[in-house]
Amino acid sequence: MAMVEAAGLREAWHAEDDFPPLQRNPGPINLPGDFKGKLENFLRALANGCAEQKHIVHQTAEFVTLYDGHPKSSVHLLVIPIQRIKCLEKVDADHHLALLKRMKEYVNWVRNGVAKQYPHLPGWAEGFHAVPTLDQLHCHVVSLDFQSPCLNSTKQYNSFQPPFLVPLGEVVNALEEGFDMRTRFGLASVEDELQKELQCHRCHANFGQDVGQLKTHLMNCSHSQTVASLQGLGEDSWLREAELAQKAWGQADWALAASHLATCVRLHPGHEKTILQWQKAMDKHENDLLGQGLRIAGRPSPEFGLPVVFDMETDDPDDFICLLFLASHPLIKLKAVTITPGSAEQVGLVRWALERLGLDIRVGAANLNASAVINPWHAAAFFPGSTIPNRHDAEPAWQVLVQECDESTVLFTGGPLLNLKQAILNTRGTDQMFVAGTWLAQGGFAGDGLVPEDANSPFAGKGSHCTTTNFGREAKCPAADAAALALEHEGFRQKLLVSKNVCHHKENHFREEQLQRLLTNLQAHGVTERELADVALRSRGKDRYCLGQTLLAHGMREYIRTAGREKKAMHDPLAAMVMLDPHVVNLWAEVKMTQDKEGRWGAASRPNSGTFISLRHDPQRFWTTLLNPPATCNIGY
Repeated sequence: MAMVEAAGLREAWHAEDDFPPLQRNPGPINLPGDFKGKLENFLRALANGCAEQKHIVHQTAEFVTLYDGHPKSSVHLLVIPIQRIKCLEKVDADHHLALLKRMKEYVNWVRNGVAKQYPHLPGWAEGFHAVPTLDQLHCHVVSLDFQSPCLNSTKQYNSFQPPFLVPLGEVVNALEEGFDMRTRFGLASVEDELQKELQCHRCHANFGQDVGQLKTHLMNCSHSQTVASLQGLGEDSWLREAELAQKAWGQADWALAASHLATCVRLHPGHEKTILQWQKAMDKHENDLLGQGLRIAGRPSPEFGLPVVFDMETDDPDDFICLLFLASHPLIKLKAVTITPGSAEQVGLVRWALERLGLDIRVGAANLNASAVINPWHAAAFFPGSTIPNRHDAEPAWQVLVQECDESTVLFTGGPLLNLKQAILNTRGTDQMFVAGTWLAQGGFAGDGLVPEDANSPFAGKGSHCTTTNFGREAKCPAADAAALALEHEGFRQKLLVSKNVCHHKENHFREEQLQRLLTNLQAHGVTERELADVALRSRGKDRYCLGQTLLAHGMREYIRTAGREKKAMHDPLAAMVMLDPHVVNLWAEVKMTQDKEGRWGAASRPNSGTFISLRHDPQRFWTTLLNPPATCNIGY
């Protein structure tokens, strides 16, 4: 697509287009009127065709990207919607959600574009000021070096730190979940954050009110932390694990005993007595779960793994993170992957990951010609300087599900259930009804009246029903119809729903702390942070689990540091960890799912329904299962 004029004016933009090269920042916009109304006045001038083009970096029919006239870092841009919206407080779902979702895609493109132009800069942030100094909503895109003569006060620096800087993605999520902006982001009191002492956003060193000292520090801060490597596993480790297993056995903690015994078996695979003891612990553990009304189909063994079929999408990085984990974990036997909707680009992405991890398994797609949404993170992290290759080596998704799922297999779904719907419908009335031992879904909602207060649900006091993406956001939409069909299907031994009230808990966010934990574990495998990208994208000399964790660490480093995001919510990974440790969710309710006339989902208690929904979880067990090496964590099996 040809460039149009120096400002890059276009009626539309495409994610594959190159972002225009940045020029020298022209400085403040020169327009009459007070400072607070500068942006509104600029939009009027733009509409009248008399705006100075030197301030415009790029423009579409809906958004314009400008140089910040008082930049607080080496690169500082403003993305402004053409539609008049005064500030974040005035944003609401009815009038602005669709626009802000499109703006999110556009801002991602802008951020990724400038990141490619300035690869030496130490990361990027984007977001709205909670209480802005300028009227007209505008999203800052800023490099995280903060080296600018215009940055000269504590208030200015803190305005680009959370919670005062509110990421656009969090605003979109809050609107989708029905939150009021003032309540969700604490707009009434957030200005107090501007007065707090200065802290390095990388290593958290404190500089009081000394902006100059902070800026000098930022030029040299490498955000390195001294971490202790894990000890190698040998005879001493086997004895230690055996002692821990014996202690857990004496306390009738069968899950913990089974975990330590599984480690013993991995360390000494030929020790028959240990294998028999592990099997006994598993039997006792399963009896406990049956007593609670919970059972995970199949049994992951140290040798063969829990059989799993994964149905995924690519709109959010969550599913790909799950794919890397499931495809590389020694206690998981990934049998097949099916994709919604299943475009050739999605197939190419999934095939690349599987081949990178040395897995040759079936891949199913519903529509290779579909126009699927693939989050830009996938290409930025794993195909730098390139594009995701299209692949067509996939089978019909519903056939893969029918042929690979059986009574000993867990079907794990991380997206809308359209492939599952076709598998159920296409086998209805035949002698091959679709079956799976456990259907484990990330989806559904449990609200007031069912969730106890000690669960600290982020939705407490917000009613019994809520919109959920995977089960359909509107009544009678395709995703909602698919969810209703799956919930009524009788071919599952168990239906486990890890729901929005648990998945959206604030303690499930992957932050710098979790990244450091991953990097620490990888040091035990001889992978340093400096080598991370090379090992993840090119090395062939690592075992599958190590390579999977390296890919995960590389991807999350790109997400948090390079893209300038502070955190990533782990919705699907939380649900996936239930396969390895059912006690990640420590309170379930047996329910019947309901949908109100507006399409929002809820749950009502219904004994003997065979459908269980999550009410409360254990964040520590979740992170242990996701991040710790299998031989050092208390996996529930």
